[in-house]
Amino acid sequence: MGFYVDEADRSARSGPVAEMVPVGTACTRVDGVVELLDGATNTRFDGVADAPRSGEYIAEEVDEASGFAYRPASMKDENDRGGADIADRAPLRGDEDGAVIRIKTVADNGTDPAPNITTDSEVGVAAVGTTEFEGRLVQAGYTDDGGTQYGDGGAGDYVALGTADNDSSTEFDEPVRIRVGGHE
Repeated sequence: MGFYVDEADRSARSGPVAEMVPVGTACTRVDGVVELLDGATNTRFDGVADAPRSGEYIAEEVDEASGFAYRPASMKDENDRGGADIADRAPLRGDEDGAVIRIKTVADNGTDPAPNITTDSEVGVAAVGTTEFEGRLVQAGYTDDGGTQYGDGGAGDYVALGTADNDSSTEFDEPVRIRVGGHE
């Protein structure tokens, strides 16, 4: 009888991607397909997109919150690994309470303010309707340039993920450590 490591090659908590899924973004799985958590229509946190674990990428990817992104079949060509008709599979990890994960803060769109995340503050994903917020982190109480507040009883859609774990950020596109489920 042979033995093997179940998660070494392909995580059971993975799936083909429906859109670009950068490493270090919060995701959900819809019918087995990985999508970015957007706080409005995709509101169940199933994990953070983890770095690829195949041999050709392990040597390249030194930071789990690197610039690597998984791509859907529609964005690939015949020269890409797996071929143009096969979407990348994104492994998801860190959805259990108490897990410590890293997720990037919101991207700069030129109008919305940068996050203001402090250690032990509640953080989550705000639904602002554009991709710079999908799967990206803001603090509870974040207010966009239109005056909509997210979290802490604000009017905007928001998915709380946990608390900042000995990390803070006032920058765009910066990874922050989060203790999952550590919010009240």
